[in-house]
Amino acid sequence: MRQIAAVVGLTLFIWVLMLLGAYAAFNVYVAHTYMPEIRKALAEADPEDRHAPLVVRRAIHADYPGDYAIASQVARQLHSRIYGDRERNGARMVQQLSIALACLELTEDQRIGLYATFAYNGVDRGLDRLSRRLYSRSLHELSQDQAVTMEVVLRAPAMYLKNPERMEPWRARLLARLRKGDQHAR
Repeated sequence: MRQIAAVVGLTLFIWVLMLLGAYAAFNVYVAHTYMPEIRKALAEADPEDRHAPLVVRRAIHADYPGDYAIASQVARQLHSRIYGDRERNGARMVQQLSIALACLELTEDQRIGLYATFAYNGVDRGLDRLSRRLYSRSLHELSQDQAVTMEVVLRAPAMYLKNPERMEPWRARLLARLRKGDQHAR
């Protein structure tokens, strides 16, 4: 009986070591493969996007609550930047997961900065460009309502820019989430 327990214990110990080794190797691979591109993207980002103001951050968090939700969005955006549309198979999912895990290693400021930089706004990329186009203002000059409107536009720019009334239900939902969050903070 002791021999069986020893064998089972040793087997579990080996499995745990193998899993930890695989995790460490994966982290090294992800850091080596994607972090240079991520750091380059941050360095080249528009300063207004890279340092998004609180009203914009709140709108983004209302739309994508939680760190992984934003990391996942940034991963999709970065995947397009790194690979373009070349990958259309299962490898794409692994690559996006790898990038998402790399994004989780970033600070919240860096994740929001990448999101704001790569967000497709109907014409090009970037929240500051959208802000200047819609309101003739930089991101730092927006009200909370304007920031929420911009966040909604990002979901379907072609549709919402042509038919602003169609974004109203989603916009109302995000504003309600923000108000609910404000009540919890008090």
